[in-house]
Amino acid sequence: MDIAQIKTFVELSRTRHFGKAAKSLFITQSTVSVRMRMLEESLGVRLLTRDRNNIQLTAAGTRFLPLAEQMLNTWSLAKQTTGLAEECKMLLSIGAVFSLWEAGLKSAIFQFYKTQDNVAVNLIAQTQEQLYRSIVEGSVDLGFMYEQPQVSDLESLSISSLELVLVSTHSDLNAEAVIERLDYVFVNWGTAFSVLHAKYFPNISAHSMYVDFARIALDFLIEHGGSAYLAKSMITQELSENTLFLIEDAPIITREYFLVYKTNTAKIEVINNLADFLITEK
Repeated sequence: MDIAQIKTFVELSRTRHFGKAAKSLFITQSTVSVRMRMLEESLGVRLLTRDRNNIQLTAAGTRFLPLAEQMLNTWSLAKQTTGLAEECKMLLSIGAVFSLWEAGLKSAIFQFYKTQDNVAVNLIAQTQEQLYRSIVEGSVDLGFMYEQPQVSDLESLSISSLELVLVSTHSDLNAEAVIERLDYVFVNWGTAFSVLHAKYFPNISAHSMYVDFARIALDFLIEHGGSAYLAKSMITQELSENTLFLIEDAPIITREYFLVYKTNTAKIEVINNLADFLITEK
């Protein structure tokens, strides 16, 4: 088993296609097949079922995927840390749920990075569950997420909040009407958002499009038309240009988010500096 094999498995789990995985990794399709065979032989289990182009993870593959992703993150962290040794820089590994990066957090992190002469950063996007695990295991120093962890050795600080608004390419419809349409995109802004969404729109049937990436929802609206709850901070240009319209009668949903880190971290000083910077900037 080696890193190239693990990277190939993770890419196959994402694309579910040998040709697409090969193209993404800049290798041949036969190399993808060889790497997967060697990985399965090393583990002694089948990770994938192959039926023409219908590739699915086996039960073992599903269990192995989060471990494989963690190994890639750890390897990336190891390479960066050893490479920084001679420069005497501290590596700060920062994770966030996907939608927070897209809603403007990345710009604030970039601004903070410019103020730090002795800090290098590694930016990671993960699900909330993956972030919890990465912080506890030490491959991520701190994470930004919507829910406060109920774990004894993790600390959390309230940083800011997002103003989520219902927007649409349909300017002549009310909130209930746009959400009932087939082109409504449900964006996963966390559990509390889902609960409030169900409260405000109790009679809405199952959504036909559900995404974790707010950017995908925005791209879909621009290219095909439709509606979605999006962070106001990420659509200021579209609103000003009338590419998207604010649905005035829709409730605004506010989502607080938190900085989470391990209690006994040795990087507490720079983490506190980052927290102070973000709170001051909001």
